Amino acid sequence: MGEGLLSGVAVCICTYKRPEMLAACLKSVGRLQRPDDMRSVVIVIDNEDSEQTREIVRAANANSNIPIECHTEKQRGLCFARNAALSQALEWHADQIVFMDDDQTVPPDWLIAMLHAQKVTGAMVIQSSIEFRKVGGTLIKVAQRQWQHDLPQAYSGGVLLASELVRPDGYSLRFDERFNLSGGEDRWFFLQAKAVGAKIVLTPEAIITEHVIDQKDKLSVLFKRRFDAYRVASLQDLEMLGPRETYLRVARFAPLAFYKGISSLILSGIILPFNRRYARKKIRKATSAISESVGAFSGLWGRRLPNSYSTTIGR
Repeated sequence: MGEGLLSGVAVCICTYKRPEMLAACLKSVGRLQRPDDMRSVVIVIDNEDSEQTREIVRAANANSNIPIECHTEKQRGLCFARNAALSQALEWHADQIVFMDDDQTVPPDWLIAMLHAQKVTGAMVIQSSIEFRKVGGTLIKVAQRQWQHDLPQAYSGGVLLASELVRPDGYSLRFDERFNLSGGEDRWFFLQAKAVGAKIVLTPEAIITEHVIDQKDKLSVLFKRRFDAYRVASLQDLEMLGPRETYLRVARFAPLAFYKGISSLILSGIILPFNRRYARKKIRKATSAISESVGAFSGLWGRRLPNSYSTTIGR
């Protein structure tokens, strides 16, 4: 923290070619309640040099409870953008750094709830509980309603971290540029945080909503995203844990997940003539389980990272 400054929290949002989603995100962020005893700022990192993004930020700033800054990171990739956000947050002397995605929205008390969770648990990382809704409001997946302590990892879509993890006089962690377009950069970052002793806690009192467009909700997109995510996870575990522990983890997880997926698929076929809505849910569950199990196995032998995020999904 800078000498003579109140402690501060920076909310970081990285964006790329999703102006409508960013506008909705910033509208909700602009309504956040400001903590009384802390400085606060919103930092938007645009992963292209876009006048449209700057205009969206200017419009949001006019009605925001918290000042919003806009910065450009021209090097394409998730890690470049997230690391640029960390640099800006540290330059602003933030003690707590929050990440959320540009396809997410939050209620007014969300930031206060995240900070409260950090205060009462003392954890260096607080994960928000996430609910998933289709654009338009249809609920896809409910948020976690129970506290989870000492999680093995966290993700960047609604997370608070202590600046000690990234400061030069702390642990100097950064997002690994190897995962720029593959995804999994946030998982790897928080695995590193866990390795240096960070405690990770999920709070059900701070719920963030992720908005899923129809294209992202397609079974083909769902299969590829889950397959790639678990492939990358296996590759990361091989490096972090070594072959033996990784093989054991995959052996414990993948066959059971595959079996559950096939069972859900069979059940969906039986249910379909009688309850199409429930059958569709079972098909989604089957798709996720099968793709995750196959992806986890594929990561044990392949070494090439996927390019899951070379194409932007959203608007």
